[in-house]
Amino acid sequence: MKTNFSLLFYLKKPKNYLKGAAPVYLRITVDGKPVEMSASRKCELELWNTKAGHMTGTKEDAKTLNSYLDKMKAGVTAAHTALCVEDAEISAEGVKCKYLGKAEKTHTIMEAIKIHNTKMAALVEKEDYAEGTLRRFKVLEKHVKEYILLKYQTGDLNIRHIDHEFIDGFDFYLHTVSVFRSIFFR
Repeated sequence: MKTNFSLLFYLKKPKNYLKGAAPVYLRITVDGKPVEMSASRKCELELWNTKAGHMTGTKEDAKTLNSYLDKMKAGVTAAHTALCVEDAEISAEGVKCKYLGKAEKTHTIMEAIKIHNTKMAALVEKEDYAEGTLRRFKVLEKHVKEYILLKYQTGDLNIRHIDHEFIDGFDFYLHTVSVFRSIFFR
Protein backbone atom coordinates (compact mmCIF):
# COMPACT_ATOMS: atom_id res chain seq x y z
CA MET A 1 0.00 0.00 0.00
CA LYS A 2 1.45 3.36 -1.05
CA THR A 3 1.52 6.13 1.54
CA ASN A 4 2.70 9.72 1.55
CA PHE A 5 5.58 9.91 4.01
CA SER A 6 7.65 12.94 5.00
CA LEU A 7 10.05 14.09 7.72
CA LEU A 8 10.71 17.60 8.96
CA PHE A 9 13.15 18.86 11.59
CA TYR A 10 12.21 22.15 13.21
CA LEU A 11 12.83 24.21 16.33
CA LYS A 12 10.05 24.38 18.87
CA LYS A 13 10.23 27.56 20.89
CA PRO A 14 9.04 27.11 24.48
CA LYS A 15 6.42 29.44 25.96
CA ASN A 16 7.78 32.80 27.09
CA TYR A 17 10.84 32.26 24.89
CA LEU A 18 13.22 35.22 24.92
CA LYS A 19 16.54 33.94 23.64
CA GLY A 20 18.85 30.95 23.73
CA ALA A 21 18.76 27.44 22.34
CA ALA A 22 15.43 25.88 21.41
CA PRO A 23 14.73 22.14 21.29
CA VAL A 24 14.88 20.37 17.93
CA TYR A 25 11.82 18.29 17.02
CA LEU A 26 11.08 15.84 14.25
CA ARG A 27 7.63 15.77 12.63
CA ILE A 28 6.75 12.49 10.92
CA THR A 29 3.80 12.81 8.53
CA VAL A 30 2.03 9.86 6.93
CA ASP A 31 -0.95 10.57 4.67
CA GLY A 32 -1.36 14.05 6.14
CA LYS A 33 -1.45 12.88 9.77
CA PRO A 34 1.53 14.16 11.79
CA VAL A 35 3.22 12.97 14.96
CA GLU A 36 6.08 14.77 16.68
CA MET A 37 9.03 13.59 18.67
CA SER A 38 11.94 15.32 20.33
CA ALA A 39 15.39 14.95 18.81
CA SER A 40 16.84 15.45 22.32
CA ARG A 41 19.07 18.24 21.03
CA LYS A 42 18.96 22.04 21.05
CA CYS A 43 20.02 24.73 18.61
CA GLU A 44 20.23 28.51 18.61
CA LEU A 45 17.45 30.08 16.53
CA GLU A 46 19.79 32.26 14.50
CA LEU A 47 21.91 29.23 13.55
CA TRP A 48 18.97 27.13 12.32
CA ASN A 49 18.31 26.73 8.59
CA THR A 50 14.55 26.15 8.34
CA LYS A 51 14.57 25.01 4.71
CA ALA A 52 17.35 22.46 5.21
CA GLY A 53 16.20 21.40 8.67
CA HIS A 54 19.79 21.61 9.85
CA MET A 55 22.12 23.88 11.77
CA THR A 56 24.16 26.26 9.60
CA GLY A 57 27.88 26.54 9.99
CA THR A 58 31.04 24.52 9.65
CA LYS A 59 32.08 24.36 13.28
CA GLU A 60 32.28 21.06 15.10
CA ASP A 61 29.01 21.58 17.02
CA ALA A 62 27.10 22.17 13.75
CA LYS A 63 28.66 19.08 12.14
CA THR A 64 27.87 16.99 15.23
CA LEU A 65 24.23 18.11 15.39
CA ASN A 66 23.68 17.70 11.65
CA SER A 67 25.26 14.24 11.70
CA TYR A 68 22.98 13.25 14.59
CA LEU A 69 19.91 14.54 12.74
CA ASP A 70 20.94 12.69 9.56
CA LYS A 71 21.30 9.43 11.51
CA MET A 72 17.91 10.01 13.14
CA LYS A 73 16.33 10.67 9.74
CA ALA A 74 17.92 7.50 8.33
CA GLY A 75 16.62 5.49 11.30
CA VAL A 76 13.06 6.79 10.93
CA THR A 77 13.17 6.18 7.17
CA ALA A 78 14.41 2.63 7.84
CA ALA A 79 11.52 2.10 10.28
CA HIS A 80 9.08 3.23 7.58
CA THR A 81 10.70 0.91 5.05
CA ALA A 82 10.55 -2.01 7.51
CA LEU A 83 6.81 -1.43 8.01
CA CYS A 84 6.36 -1.42 4.22
CA VAL A 85 8.30 -4.68 3.87
CA GLU A 86 6.23 -6.26 6.69
CA ASP A 87 3.10 -5.13 4.83
CA ALA A 88 1.95 -3.60 8.11
CA GLU A 89 -0.50 -0.77 8.64
CA ILE A 90 1.53 2.40 8.10
CA SER A 91 0.78 5.42 10.26
CA ALA A 92 2.89 8.25 11.63
CA GLU A 93 2.50 6.82 15.14
CA GLY A 94 3.44 3.36 13.87
CA VAL A 95 6.63 4.67 12.24
CA LYS A 96 7.55 6.52 15.44
CA CYS A 97 6.92 3.41 17.56
CA LYS A 98 8.93 1.23 15.18
CA TYR A 99 11.84 3.70 15.31
CA LEU A 100 11.72 3.87 19.13
CA GLY A 101 11.41 0.09 19.42
CA LYS A 102 8.00 0.28 21.06
CA ALA A 103 4.98 -1.70 20.03
CA GLU A 104 2.17 0.46 18.69
CA LYS A 105 -0.95 -0.17 20.70
CA THR A 106 -3.36 -1.93 18.40
CA HIS A 107 -6.91 -2.98 19.02
CA THR A 108 -8.57 -5.91 17.36
CA ILE A 109 -12.16 -6.64 16.42
CA MET A 110 -12.40 -9.77 18.54
CA GLU A 111 -10.85 -7.95 21.51
CA ALA A 112 -13.49 -5.20 21.22
CA ILE A 113 -16.33 -7.72 21.00
CA LYS A 114 -15.01 -9.67 24.01
CA ILE A 115 -14.74 -6.48 26.07
CA HIS A 116 -18.29 -5.56 25.04
CA ASN A 117 -19.64 -9.00 25.96
CA THR A 118 -17.89 -8.95 29.33
CA LYS A 119 -19.48 -5.59 30.13
CA MET A 120 -22.81 -6.85 28.83
CA ALA A 121 -22.59 -9.89 31.16
CA ALA A 122 -22.10 -7.54 34.12
CA LEU A 123 -25.18 -5.58 33.05
CA VAL A 124 -27.21 -8.78 32.72
CA GLU A 125 -26.30 -9.62 36.34
CA LYS A 126 -27.60 -6.20 37.40
CA GLU A 127 -30.77 -6.96 35.41
CA ASP A 128 -30.24 -4.02 33.06
CA TYR A 129 -30.34 -6.43 30.09
CA ALA A 130 -31.95 -9.79 29.45
CA GLU A 131 -29.95 -13.02 29.23
CA GLY A 132 -31.18 -13.44 25.64
CA THR A 133 -29.50 -10.19 24.62
CA LEU A 134 -26.15 -11.49 25.89
CA ARG A 135 -26.66 -14.78 24.01
CA ARG A 136 -27.25 -12.82 20.78
CA PHE A 137 -24.02 -10.91 21.27
CA LYS A 138 -22.16 -14.18 21.87
CA VAL A 139 -23.62 -15.50 18.60
CA LEU A 140 -22.43 -12.30 16.91
CA GLU A 141 -18.94 -12.95 18.31
CA LYS A 142 -18.99 -16.47 16.86
CA HIS A 143 -20.13 -15.21 13.42
CA VAL A 144 -17.54 -12.42 13.29
CA LYS A 145 -14.79 -14.89 14.19
CA GLU A 146 -15.93 -17.32 11.48
CA TYR A 147 -16.18 -14.52 8.90
CA ILE A 148 -12.68 -13.20 9.66
CA LEU A 149 -11.29 -16.72 9.41
CA LEU A 150 -13.09 -17.35 6.11
CA LYS A 151 -12.39 -13.97 4.48
CA TYR A 152 -8.96 -13.01 5.89
CA GLN A 153 -7.55 -16.44 6.89
CA THR A 154 -6.65 -15.16 10.38
CA GLY A 155 -8.13 -15.40 13.86
CA ASP A 156 -8.44 -11.66 14.44
CA LEU A 157 -8.17 -8.35 12.61
CA ASN A 158 -6.98 -4.86 13.46
CA ILE A 159 -9.94 -2.64 14.26
CA ARG A 160 -8.75 -0.20 11.58
CA HIS A 161 -9.82 -2.72 8.95
CA ILE A 162 -13.47 -2.17 9.73
CA ASP A 163 -14.66 -0.23 6.73
CA HIS A 164 -17.60 -0.28 4.36
CA GLU A 165 -16.16 -3.28 2.50
CA PHE A 166 -15.84 -5.27 5.74
CA ILE A 167 -19.41 -4.47 6.80
CA ASP A 168 -20.87 -5.31 3.37
CA GLY A 169 -18.92 -8.56 3.28
CA PHE A 170 -20.01 -9.50 6.80
CA ASP A 171 -23.64 -8.69 5.96
CA PHE A 172 -23.44 -10.90 2.85
CA TYR A 173 -21.82 -13.65 4.95
CA LEU A 174 -24.64 -13.50 7.49
CA HIS A 175 -27.28 -13.75 4.75
CA THR A 176 -25.64 -16.57 2.82
CA VAL A 177 -22.88 -18.67 4.42
CA SER A 178 -24.04 -18.59 8.04
CA VAL A 179 -27.65 -19.37 7.02
CA PHE A 180 -26.40 -22.27 4.89
CA ARG A 181 -24.34 -23.63 7.81
CA SER A 182 -27.23 -23.33 10.27
CA ILE A 183 -29.55 -25.29 7.93
CA PHE A 184 -27.18 -28.12 6.96
CA PHE A 185 -24.80 -28.40 9.94
CA ARG A 186 -27.03 -28.39 12.99
